[in-house]
Amino acid sequence: MRFLIEFKDFKTRETEDRSLDVLQTFLNEHLIGQNHGNRFECIIIRFISNPSASRKLQLKTLYHTYAVIEVDLTIEASRKVQLANFMHGLMLVESAIRKAAFIETRGDNMEYQEEELVKEYRKALAFAPKTIEDLKRYAKSQKEVEFENQVKRTDCAIRTRLMNPSPLNKRFNDIVVSQYFDEPIVTSYAYRFTEVLSNLLFRAEVMLPGYDRIVIKVDQTMEEVKQEVALEDWYSLTFTALDINKFLAGTDAEKFQMLFESIKEGMRLIADFDHLEKEKIEEVMNEVAKKGLDMELVYVSKENEKYLAQLIYQVPKTPAEKADFKLKLTDLVSGQTGTVTVSSAGTFQTAHCFNSISIKKKEIVIKGGQSHQAEYTRKMEKLPEKFTFEIAEVLK
Repeated sequence: MRFLIEFKDFKTRETEDRSLDVLQTFLNEHLIGQNHGNRFECIIIRFISNPSASRKLQLKTLYHTYAVIEVDLTIEASRKVQLANFMHGLMLVESAIRKAAFIETRGDNMEYQEEELVKEYRKALAFAPKTIEDLKRYAKSQKEVEFENQVKRTDCAIRTRLMNPSPLNKRFNDIVVSQYFDEPIVTSYAYRFTEVLSNLLFRAEVMLPGYDRIVIKVDQTMEEVKQEVALEDWYSLTFTALDINKFLAGTDAEKFQMLFESIKEGMRLIADFDHLEKEKIEEVMNEVAKKGLDMELVYVSKENEKYLAQLIYQVPKTPAEKADFKLKLTDLVSGQTGTVTVSSAGTFQTAHCFNSISIKKKEIVIKGGQSHQAEYTRKMEKLPEKFTFEIAEVLK
């Protein structure tokens, strides 16, 4: 269970106490790495000092998954660690844990393992600082402890999702390879992998549990990359590491392979803990392994009993470059094919410029999006609303 500690003195308007800040770190060190049911993702203990006589202590939820428990704690707030403040707050935690059980929450089968959480809290008491010297030493190590706490939090979330599968009810939309290295070559490869994998996984019709975007976080170590959490439920994070020094020293082929292996590890991780369609994902990875990042991609296509029309392109080296989009037309009866250039556009503007294909009796029409933003983008790119090609001319 994750804990957040808040404080407010209604007399002095003070909202900070150094000892309570350390208390939050201590509680999470011992409790954040364990799951205590799906009813609450976090318990917020809000210590209230000197409240007015008419003010009632609140007991409620926040964001539907945070339990908020207000507790009376009259102390003299200090910017320095005080053993009395730390211990006073620590001794009130069990009461807050038990009060959380009375909070009404939405959803069926919502479990809160109150007794198990109390048991683990009581075990943690044995490790609490006993003297002011102990508390000061602990406070000095707070940054390192919080770093490890975040890793524990991420690992706990992964284990929880692994043990509690959710239905695959949403179609994959896109993937983002997000890396923390301030190196243009890494940015270039991350962009190209993002575009290629987004296209292939979308066309493979991969299904996801409740979100439609996967963000692959890449950093030097797994501990560093696990410092971030998903802030919204429409996307999910997965994690992988890359030896940046080895990457920068490698050839182009080695750079491709090293980042590709890291991406595969991240995808296999989320495929495991979210129980994704592994066969579809592995097929896409195998295609990238065989064809590389310069493969021909299909952005949009249309087929009838006579023809298959495809808008094809290759991902450029950087997002600042434009991709050349071409119309590839196949006569399904004779097998004859033809390709003509449509136009160039940035891959981020593709939907605005080439949103759909329609096959007419004698021509192929490629239209852009119909939104105001699409119209504005085409105007800036000096592109028409639609492109029309004679079938006979394309196939000649």
